Amino acid sequence: MAYLALYRQHRPKILDDVVEQAHIVKTLSNAITENRLSHAYLFAGPRGTGKTTIARILARSLNCEQGPTLHPCGICSSCKSIDQGTSMDVREIDAASNRGIDDIRNIRQTLQYMADSRYKMYIIDEVHMLTDYAFNALLKTLEEPPANTLFVLATTEAHKVPLTILSRCQRYDFRRISTNGIIQEIKKIAKEDQFKVSEEALKTLAVRAQGGMRDALSLLDQCLSFAGNQVKLEDVLTVLGSVDRQTLLSSIQAMLSGDIPGLLQHLDLIENEGKDLIQFLRDVLQQLKEWLVEKSPFENLKMEQIIDLLNILATAEWEMKQSTQPRLTLELAMFRAGEIYKSGDRISAIEAKLRSLELKLQKGSPVEFMQPSDPPLINALPKFEPELKTEPELEPESASIGKFEETTQIHTKWEEIMTQIFKEKISAHAILKQGKIYRSNEGSVEVLFQNDFHKKIMEKEDNRQAIERALLTQMGKPIRFVPLLAKDVVNGVSKESSPSQEDWLVQAALQIAGKEKVEFNPKNTNEKH
Repeated sequence: MAYLALYRQHRPKILDDVVEQAHIVKTLSNAITENRLSHAYLFAGPRGTGKTTIARILARSLNCEQGPTLHPCGICSSCKSIDQGTSMDVREIDAASNRGIDDIRNIRQTLQYMADSRYKMYIIDEVHMLTDYAFNALLKTLEEPPANTLFVLATTEAHKVPLTILSRCQRYDFRRISTNGIIQEIKKIAKEDQFKVSEEALKTLAVRAQGGMRDALSLLDQCLSFAGNQVKLEDVLTVLGSVDRQTLLSSIQAMLSGDIPGLLQHLDLIENEGKDLIQFLRDVLQQLKEWLVEKSPFENLKMEQIIDLLNILATAEWEMKQSTQPRLTLELAMFRAGEIYKSGDRISAIEAKLRSLELKLQKGSPVEFMQPSDPPLINALPKFEPELKTEPELEPESASIGKFEETTQIHTKWEEIMTQIFKEKISAHAILKQGKIYRSNEGSVEVLFQNDFHKKIMEKEDNRQAIERALLTQMGKPIRFVPLLAKDVVNGVSKESSPSQEDWLVQAALQIAGKEKVEFNPKNTNEKH
C-alpha cells in the first residue's frame, strides 16, 4: 500500500479532535444536535487550520447511517465514501482550477438529482478564486438552495469574496494554531506512531509552521524521511535550511557590536554551507521577536531597541528578493541595524538623565547645572569634540536662558504647526511625526530622526518648503528646518553648530519646567552669577 502523508493519516474524524478551534466546534456541534443548520457556511482563515477538515467532519456527521450525530461511526458506506472522496452526494471542488461560470452551472445541474444520503453537500475550496460571472451564477443557488442541500465555502482570503455572497453565508473565522497546540499534537502523533522528536526540534517545527497544523506535519514527515524515527534539532535545521543556534547568536552579536569583519565571516560560512540567506534573515527576525517576550542573552538589549532592529530588518527580505545582489542587501541592512542599536544605546543614557532632571523639577527642587569638568555629569553625557577649554568663558544667565526661548515657543505652537503641514502635505506630516525637536537656534529648528531614510525624505525640497511655510505662518518669521540623525547628536555634531553640554542640559530643563523654575548655578568658576 502506498505511504499516506502524516497530515492525511491523522486528520481529525470528529469535531472533538479538531485542535484549537473550540469556538467553531461548539457552534457546529449545537447546530447538529438542535437541527439548526444553515444552508451555506463560509470558513475563512489561514492555510492548514482545519477548514476543509471540519467541512468533511460536518458531512460525515450529517450523513452517517447512525446520524445526524457528533460521533460518526467511520465504518458505514457513507462515512467511508466521504473519507475516500468518492461520495456522489459530498462533492469537493477546487475553485482555483474550476473557477468559471460553466463549472458553477454544472453544480446547479446536479442539484436537481435526488440524493442517496441525508444531505447533499458542496465544499468549494479557495472560493475567492471564482470569477465575477461564476459568483453571480452561484448567488441565486446560495440564496434558495434545494431542501437538504448545504454549501461550505472555504477561503484564505475572505476579503476577496463579494459581499453579496458573504451576506448569504454563516461566517466562521479560523484561528492560527498556537505553537504549544502544534507541539502537543505532534507529541500525541509521535506516541501513536512510535517515533521520537526532541523538544528543541518540536519547538522549531512548530514555530516554522506559523500556525498551520498541516504545514507542521508536512515538515515533520520530511524530517522523518531524513533522520528516521529519532528527529533532533540538527536534523530539523538541515531539512529547513536554517543555521544552528550558535551561528545565529554569533551573527546577531557581531551585528550589535558593529563587528563588520566578523559579520561578513559568518555570512560567508552560512553561504558556504549552502544555506539560504533569506531563510537566515527570517531566523534572525524570529529570534528577535522571541526576545520581545523572553529574556535576551544580551543584557543591554532593550525592548525599544529590538523593535528598532525589527523595523530595519523586516523590509530587507522583500528588498533581497528584488535585488540582483541579495547578499549585499542583507549586509547593508544588518550594518544599518547595528548602527541604530549603538546610537539608541547611547541615547538611552541621555534619556535616563533627563528623566532624573524631570523628577527633580516636578518636586519643585532647583536644578544646578555643573560645568563639563564635573565627573558625575560628564560620565552621563556623550563626548563632544573638540574638547572644551579648561576654563571656559560662561555667558550670563539671562543670555543662556534667552538662547532657548525660541525652542520653548516652537514647542508651544508645535501642534498648530503640525496641523498646517497636515493640511498642505500629508506625507511630510507623517514622516515629521517620527521626529523630535532637538533645538531651535538663530532662526532654525533642528528635528532629530532615528532613521536615515526619514531624514532623506525630509531633506527633499518640497517637504522642507512645506514645513518652513508652516513655521513662518505660526511663528511670524522665517525659520529654517534642519533634519538631523541620532548619530549627529550622539557625536555632538549638528549641521548648525556644536553645542556645549551645558547648553544641552539647560535646553532640556527649560523645555521640561520653564525658565521660572530653573536655577542656573555654574561651578568651578571665579565669578558668582
